[in-house]
Amino acid sequence: MSSYAWQLSVSRDISFLVASHHISELLRAPQWIDIPGACSYCRRLLLRDSQLIPILEFSSEQAYSRQPLVLLLTYKGKQGERWGAIRLTHYPQMVSISDSMVGDMKQLSPIIRDYSIAAVCMEERHYGIVNVAQLFSPRPVVLSPSGLQLLASRSRA
Repeated sequence: MSSYAWQLSVSRDISFLVASHHISELLRAPQWIDIPGACSYCRRLLLRDSQLIPILEFSSEQAYSRQPLVLLLTYKGKQGERWGAIRLTHYPQMVSISDSMVGDMKQLSPIIRDYSIAAVCMEERHYGIVNVAQLFSPRPVVLSPSGLQLLASRSRA
């Protein structure tokens, strides 16, 4: 069985997949609100239809292009439909994935592994299929020179 997902590049070293039904809109040079003193992984908000939507950033400012790319995502939350956004370093790519492409979760970046429900292997590289609702849930973080490192706040079942 095969299906489609979107490959998202969020830093030089980090790419992951999200299911197609989460993708809402790609915004080029969106109007955002800077949050002074906020943590570096979520220091901007997108104002959309009277909603403030957090924009997750996985890289330093220098890694992003001059014209910002922000992908608007939708997911089911406890209170119904929710929104989140991710700043991208490159345009997203649609990819076809199948059961024969099973990857090794241990090969994923620690940043992505905790949010992935599965892994696929494409062109000898492993990608996590990210649970979008979990990605936007409140979690403790630690910043390091290598970028964003998310700490697991709960054990895996």
